[in-house]
Amino acid sequence: MFYNYIIESTKNGEIYSGYTEDLQKRLKEHN
Repeated sequence: MFYNYIIESTKNGEIYSGYTEDLQKRLKEHN
């Protein structure tokens, strides 16, 4: 299953969007 996401980094406030199969891994990469 793929997930679409739009997240804001807690480090620099940048917004990222995309899709991934591993949502938890992607959140860790952006924060």
